[in-house]
Amino acid sequence: MSSLFIFVKDENVIKQFYNGQAAVYGKNKSYLHTYYGFDLNCGKEKQIEITEEIKKQIYTYMEQDEAFPGVIVEGVEQERSGFYGLYGGLFFLGILLGIIFIFGTVLIMYYKQISEGYEDQGRFAILRKVGMRQKEIRQSINSQVLTVFFLPLIMAGIHVAFAFPLISKLLVLFAITDKKLLLCITGICYLAFAGFYILIYIVTSRGYYGIVSGKKEQY
Repeated sequence: MSSLFIFVKDENVIKQFYNGQAAVYGKNKSYLHTYYGFDLNCGKEKQIEITEEIKKQIYTYMEQDEAFPGVIVEGVEQERSGFYGLYGGLFFLGILLGIIFIFGTVLIMYYKQISEGYEDQGRFAILRKVGMRQKEIRQSINSQVLTVFFLPLIMAGIHVAFAFPLISKLLVLFAITDKKLLLCITGICYLAFAGFYILIYIVTSRGYYGIVSGKKEQY
């Protein structure tokens, strides 16, 4: 969510804003929060220790006095481990699932083409006997394998393009709001995915050609 910062003279102006919007929105009014922030010139362990001590003192007051306002205490160093735990876990999970799905998809298509190569071996032998040249066989194989491999890649690009607005909105929940950076990363991932596809396409095409032509290519 985008934010708007308004600088005012003192707290009385804030209260006027608050009372004004409360009169308009009633129960749907906004909540008034007060923030206190400060920097600590000490090491990470000491910062965590100070944060815990402030929490302890504040929560003690809250337990002893019901009228004491609700307070949330946060420290950068204390939150850092949770931040890395959440985002690092999601990052690892994304890489792991991405690798699994990519290899699964590629292996399925690779072995499908190789098995079809053995099935088509007899047909291409007949075509060679009736005068089909090796160049024409190569072009036919490239056309067939190219379609099998790159049609899913094109569909994946279309899918990502349509899903990008929804993905960008979901990532706002994780405080990722830079759409240009997200678009750049999405493009890099798609190009890396396409490069991997091209590599497997070359290997599969050569293997398929070696089977149907009755030759063993060195690759």
